[in-house]
Amino acid sequence: MASLLAIHMQTVDLPEGTSLTRQEYYDLLGLLGDHTMKLQSIYRSSRDGTTYSDVLRCVGGKTGLVFLIRKDQYVFGSFISAGIQPPDEPTSGHWYGCDVWDFSLAGHFPEPTKIDIDDKNQCVSVAGREGQVNAASVEIGGWLRLGREVGGDAPAADIRSCLQPAHPGPSCACGLHGGEG
Repeated sequence: MASLLAIHMQTVDLPEGTSLTRQEYYDLLGLLGDHTMKLQSIYRSSRDGTTYSDVLRCVGGKTGLVFLIRKDQYVFGSFISAGIQPPDEPTSGHWYGCDVWDFSLAGHFPEPTKIDIDDKNQCVSVAGREGQVNAASVEIGGWLRLGREVGGDAPAADIRSCLQPAHPGPSCACGLHGGEG
């Protein structure tokens, strides 16, 4: 079986511009549930810029997003089904429910692992271009905060500044918040 897996993995084409190895990409496809799926790298900070505006420009109205973070030996991130939906007002935030789960491809567990998020945190919080959600630009599932200056009270200028607290933030409990806030 292992030899068949290796042969199939060799036929998987990596998306242009990805930082994933062939094994990491194949493992991600497995977590997504379809090894034949074709993913596209629509944003990469080293290629597209490091600001929240750069993310919004590249991601646009796309859905089914994988946010991938590579730090030393760790490769992890989050999946959100609904995409990034900024609020109409640039200084406000938008909270909405969608399918959310985290994953680790390397460094945390012996094998790639999908991490289910509880029902109350099946949501995303997105700041307007001049706003914030829990001092971040984007909060996924109450856990992963992108563009979050550690110790700061406003979003970081660099979207790569992230925070993943040991417990979910209260603002993403979709039963408590809905719509734009």
